[in-house]
Order: sequence, then structure tokens, then C-alpha cells
Amino acid sequence: MAGKGFPVRGKALLPDEPDRAARWAWLQTVWQFARPEFLYLAWAVMEVALLAPLLLAVMPWARFWSPAGFALWLLLVMLIPFNLSRVMSLARFSLFRQQNVLLLAFLLTLLISLRAMLYAPLPLFSMDWLRSLGSHFAEARNPFLRRDLLLFLLLGLLWWRGIALTTRKVDIDELGLRVRVGGLILAPIIIVVANYQLNWSVAGFLLLFFLASLIAIALTRAEQMEQEKTGQNYPMSPRWLGFVLGTSLLIVCTAWAVAAVAGGQSLPIFLRWLQPLWDSLLFSGTVIFTTITYLTLPIMAILERIALFINTLLGRQYPADAPPPPDNSDQVAQQFDALIRWLTQPSNSISFVLNRLATLLVILLVIGLVLLLLERLYARRRLAVASPEAGRAAEAGETDLESLGLGQRLRQRFGLLRQFRAATIRRIYGQLCQAAAAQGYARGTAETPYEYLATLARAWPQGTADAGLITDAYVRVRYGEVPETREELQAIRAAWRRLERTKPVEVAVQARRQNLP
Repeated sequence: MAGKGFPVRGKALLPDEPDRAARWAWLQTVWQFARPEFLYLAWAVMEVALLAPLLLAVMPWARFWSPAGFALWLLLVMLIPFNLSRVMSLARFSLFRQQNVLLLAFLLTLLISLRAMLYAPLPLFSMDWLRSLGSHFAEARNPFLRRDLLLFLLLGLLWWRGIALTTRKVDIDELGLRVRVGGLILAPIIIVVANYQLNWSVAGFLLLFFLASLIAIALTRAEQMEQEKTGQNYPMSPRWLGFVLGTSLLIVCTAWAVAAVAGGQSLPIFLRWLQPLWDSLLFSGTVIFTTITYLTLPIMAILERIALFINTLLGRQYPADAPPPPDNSDQVAQQFDALIRWLTQPSNSISFVLNRLATLLVILLVIGLVLLLLERLYARRRLAVASPEAGRAAEAGETDLESLGLGQRLRQRFGLLRQFRAATIRRIYGQLCQAAAAQGYARGTAETPYEYLATLARAWPQGTADAGLITDAYVRVRYGEVPETREELQAIRAAWRRLERTKPVEVAVQARRQNLP
């Protein structure tokens, strides 16, 4: 057991740090190679999600094929010429050689697909199916010839789409046009054709198309912005990709649920798919409720004794059969006191008293929690407005995000502080633009933030890095990325303070500098 990398002196068997570092480096290398492929994969899935039901609708002899398996086959075949072309381009194959390799690969794929999809299973090296294929061409009006020709045309279509993926530009406008054509033109056509030709619902493929479209839009936009800015691929992280996948899936599932509830026909299917979720929630809720009940039994026993004591004291003063308060209209104060005593008069049931005590306790807890949160929120804002230096010192003295509790981390991630940081960055960028415009460096109406950055560099020649930092933060806020830590926000504020202390170069001075020999 005492092998390499596993110490056994009274501690758990854990690999050594070098082994973990090596594995982590290997995973990072794999991610660097796989990261650019997600964009092309999303593009391919968009096309396959629309092609699969449309092709099955025009091929009635394929009604017994699995729709999911057929769609997976379409995707894999489309990726063959795509990856072959990229590999040969990296290997610097000549154009003539690339064409020959692609043609040979097409013929092999055609033979394998014909044999596997249209003919009976035979031994691996058996060529009897070629005799049947030849008879289909030799016999006049053979009904099976149409299947062979359709599969040949289908493979040609997939080969063409796979090669087209290699030359597609990363352009959000072009992708938006494809999404609109697919969602507004092709999707209704598929629904109408499938209603007459298919005996199963195409909703899954349409939802897959919209899911892949949302992912492709996010990836394409990020990739295009990064290429315009640095000329390189977007440094996508697994966390960012997971967030995009999760958000897209949530949007599509919400749309599906709304459509199911509005239509009514798919609602039972939707609820049946969510049955594992209901079962897990029911089981978890039962376990949590039972555990809390057992843990609160001592407290409930104490409350029961207190309730009995209060009931005994109140019962001596107010008997159970006490009549309602008299109608003394002339004495309003006496009538109000009598009404209060009548409303608070307990009954003989202990559950009544416990119910009132529990309700009062919950109300007090909720009110106290709300007051505490509001007090802390307003205290921070008052401190920041009254003394920025004291507010920064208080923020610097607090613990970082990793040491906070669960509730505080959730508020840091999704709560008011994220909105406050986003608003702060927008305000800083607005002040930056106003300060530059006051000296004649106004931002154009159709000028993007990155295009305006060159103008800011002329206004603050010594503050180009600070202006770039603020511009980057503003652009990221516009697309939903907010600084995660206080240090990032403080760096942006410090950059603006440095620019604020430096007066922009006047336009006349700048013009004289440009005219100097």
C-alpha cells in the first residue's frame, strides 16, 4: 500500500502534489484543445436539429429508425469532412490532395452507411450486399433504388454542410439570420410536414434547435468581440461555459413548460419527465421535516409547559364561559379594554395557545430579519456617501468571499451588491465620457466603446491603461459580467480617480502637437 504518491502514516491515502499538478496540467491542455470546438459543435447541432425530422418526414421507409440515433448519425457524418479539412489544412496538404482525400472518405462513408442502414446484417467482409445493390440499378422500376439514391443525396448534403462549417465566419449578424430563418420559416414547415408524415412529436428537435441557437449566439458574440479586440480566440472558462449552458437550458425548459401548460396536451408528459424531481423533493422534504421535528421536541415540551402556565393564569381571571363584553357605547375606553380582554381570552384547547405563540414568534423573526438586512444595507450606503475613504477601509477590513457564510455568498453572487457594482461601473464610465466631452473629445452616436477608446487615449495620453480598464469593465457589464470581488471594483474606482485628478488635454493643444514637425 505504501506505493508512490500514497502516504500511509495515519492519514488518508492521497496522491502527491506533483501527481495532482501533472493531472491538472493535462486537464488544462485538453481544455485548451477542446474549447474552440464548442462553437462549431453548436453550429452543427443547429442544422442537425432541423434536418433530422425533415429528412425522416420525406423518407417514409425510415419510420422505424430511432429519431435520436438518426440525428446522432447525421451529426457524426457532418463532422467527418469538417475535421478532415481542418487536419489537412494544418498539415499543409495541397488543394488537389485534399479533394482526393475527401472524395475517398465520402466513398467509404457511403459504402459503410449503405451496408449498415439499408441491407441485412452480414459478416464483416461479406460483399453479397453489393450484388443486391447492383440488382437495384439493373432492374427497371425497382422500389429499393429510391432508398439508395436518397441516402446518396443525403450523404452529399451532409458532406457539403460539413465542409461549409470550416469556412463559416464568426459573425453574429449572419448567425442571427440563420436563427431567424430556422425558427420562423423552417420550423413551421417541419411542424406541418411532420403532422402528416410522422407519428411522433418533433417538439424535442425544435427545442434542441433553440437550445443550440442560444448557446451559439453567446459563443459567437464572445468570440467575435475577442477577435475584434485582440485577434485571438475568446479565453472561455469551464465555469463561463457551464453558466451559458445552464442559462440556455433554463430558458428552453421554461418556454417548454409554458407551452405545455398553455397547450394542455403535453402537460402530462412534462410532469412525467419531472417525476424523479418530485420524488427527490418529496423524500428530501420528508427527511428534513422529520429531523427538525425530532430536534424541536424539547423546545416544544418547554413551550407546552409555558402555555399551560399562561393558560392557568389567564383561566383564573377569565373563566372559559365568560360572556362577551357589554355594549357600553358611551364609554369608548372601557369598551375597547373589554374587547381586548375578550379577544385575548384563551379557550380550553392548548393547541390554540401554541398556535398563537408560534405565529407571533414567526412574525417577530421575519420582522427582525428584514429590519436587520435593511439596517445593514442603509448603513453601508450612508458610510459610502458620507466618507468614501472610511467606506473603502471598512470594505478592505471585511473578510473575503470565501470566508463568508452561505447566505452572504448568495447575496454577493446574486443580490443587491451585484446590481450596485454594475451601476457603479456604468456611472464611472458615464463620468469618464462627460469629462472627455467637456474638453472636446465627445463620443459619437454610432461609436462603440472600443472605438471611443482611441479618443480617450488622446485625451489622457498618460492614462491609456486606466481608460482601457474602465472601458473593458463597462463592456463586460453590458453583456452581464459583473466584477466578482471587491478588489476588481476597487481597481476600477482607482483608475477613475487617477484620470479624474488628471485634466484632459485640450483639443487645441492636441492639434498643435499633431502639427509639429
